[in-house]
Amino acid sequence: YTDRSSTGVPSAAPLKERLLTLGTRITELRVAKGITHAQLADKTGISRSYVTRLESNRVELPSKRVLWSLAKALTTTPDVLLAAAGYMPARDRTIRDSGLEIAFRYVATLPKEAQREILDFVADVSLQHKMYSDDQSNGQTPDTPQNTATPHPKES
Repeated sequence: YTDRSSTGVPSAAPLKERLLTLGTRITELRVAKGITHAQLADKTGISRSYVTRLESNRVELPSKRVLWSLAKALTTTPDVLLAAAGYMPARDRTIRDSGLEIAFRYVATLPKEAQREILDFVADVSLQHKMYSDDQSNGQTPDTPQNTATPHPKES
């Protein structure tokens, strides 16, 4: 299929596949938030029956406006639902589908000091991963002893 999402037109992926993903995504977000169809309808200004039809994949293609309203009510980024509906290319979905999006949203709610601690931790893990990857490419494993001591010249 051809991805035409850069034009704002949903991709030509099979409609059923897109809508299954969208309905499932909306249901997961709504249940995680602990709200009913009626509560979601009240928060978005769309009817309860339309919410039910979206979740059960009985809507051909919701408008971007509806998806934005749902995203706001479900406390997620609009991109999550826009991607599920086919408005965004698949390559833009990696972070959103990995669960990192939820982590990023949570971190954004923390005090600035906690955010700095998390960023420092991520930087440390990234550095350790890079060092491990470099060791692997040099044929070393974590169990391989490394002679990292610098020889000191004998004092005369």
